[in-house]
Amino acid sequence: MTVKALKPLKFKTRNGIIEIRQGQVFKPADPHKLIKAGLVVPATDQVGRPYWQRPDGRCYACGSRDAWRSDYKLTCTSCHPPADPALVREWIKGTA
Repeated sequence: MTVKALKPLKFKTRNGIIEIRQGQVFKPADPHKLIKAGLVVPATDQVGRPYWQRPDGRCYACGSRDAWRSDYKLTCTSCHPPADPALVREWIKGTA
């Protein structure tokens, strides 16, 4: 998973210190830990929407505008309903 840094970050590795600029997209070893800490957000494509979403907000596969957001990403409700309601942070009806 690639993520985008919300602020400048520094990571100490065995090869030295790696510096990440604010807004830089990178692929960390443990993205979920950084997301939960509020240091990064999941990266989207170049136009700022999930890969499955058309420019008008509809899903390429089913045409639905309904989605649900987890801690990690935005997902089409029709194509991929959540396995457990506890995973859902936000329901988005008709405006995804």
